[in-house]
Amino acid sequence: MLNKIIIASALVVGLSACTSKPYDYSQPPKPADYSKPANIYPPFQVQHAGAKPLYVQRDSKLCPPDTLDKQKCPTYFYINDHKVADFYANNTGSFYVKPETYTLKVRNCNTGKCLVDEVKICVNDGLRDNKLVLSLDENNRPIINHSSGRKNINCEKPVPPPPPPPEFINLAADTLFKFDKFKTEDLLPAGRAKLDEVADVIRNGYVSVNSIELIGHTDRLGSDQYNYTLGMNRAKTVREYLVTRGVPANILSHSSAGETQPVTNGCQGVTPRAKLIECLQPDRRVTVAISGVKKVK
Repeated sequence: MLNKIIIASALVVGLSACTSKPYDYSQPPKPADYSKPANIYPPFQVQHAGAKPLYVQRDSKLCPPDTLDKQKCPTYFYINDHKVADFYANNTGSFYVKPETYTLKVRNCNTGKCLVDEVKICVNDGLRDNKLVLSLDENNRPIINHSSGRKNINCEKPVPPPPPPPEFINLAADTLFKFDKFKTEDLLPAGRAKLDEVADVIRNGYVSVNSIELIGHTDRLGSDQYNYTLGMNRAKTVREYLVTRGVPANILSHSSAGETQPVTNGCQGVTPRAKLIECLQPDRRVTVAISGVKKVK
């Protein structure tokens, strides 16, 4: 059972000022006016700013040997584990609650064994009429039906699926730039052609693009600071070139990883230097990380 403090926050009026006497299920129900629910809990009858009506109806199904004018089988109706009313056949009632998720429960104890049904619903304008129908199944088990079906419905908005992972395009720096260079005028013809292809993919291959990160990488030759700066400058030049090819500047960012993310093992022991530079070629690159929704081919 929920703590009364928690219950009080869920109801239109605080329940801390109200108490209810536990129902003695061992005793038959007192003579009742079968035209309306019995033992209605008052706070749920209070209309309040922002409150939503919860309409409850018990249909005409009876527990044997009950008749409409002589019933000993009420359906006990609960909101958040708090007993609200006894519903006899054909009873209807309205209750007022704040828009949020509620656990609704019904009990029926006519056979000496209490049978229970329970659902969760979101009380708001989205639940058609906020209407509940209480009934009995073929075994006299109480059941709750509501206008949105038997599925439990919470007010919490569904969590959106995670965005698709970025697409990574690795551009060989030796294809883009002259060796150890980074300026626009240092771009090689093959590098310009490759960047034109990337710009075409960005413009025409995606339904939408949220962001594009350009990351410059170098090999291990040279100082850390030199390599960081070289990677940054190359990524910046690629960014500026893509803007000239129609890629929006506001979705482009650039950074440098320098020599910290090699894809080779460092080519240790490779000589002479020309062979070493050739071996380290995969480390020299600009990575294009595209976050967006690709078109379905």
